[in-house]
Amino acid sequence: MSNTENKIKNATADLLLKDGNFGFILYDVAERSKKNRTVIHYYFRSRENLLVKTFKFFLRIF
Repeated sequence: MSNTENKIKNATADLLLKDGNFGFILYDVAERSKKNRTVIHYYFRSRENLLVKTFKFFLRIF
């Protein structure tokens, strides 16, 4: 897993905790992670896939 993916997942987790599932858009993730939305789509293909992979990533930690 790349550092870019981790930054995007961490930004997504921060936004989920702050705003909830429906409280953010990919623009917010891009802004928080300092990555372009195109890069987010390259790694995750959709917002839903980003959420699923973020949940799985953090569930493995706990």
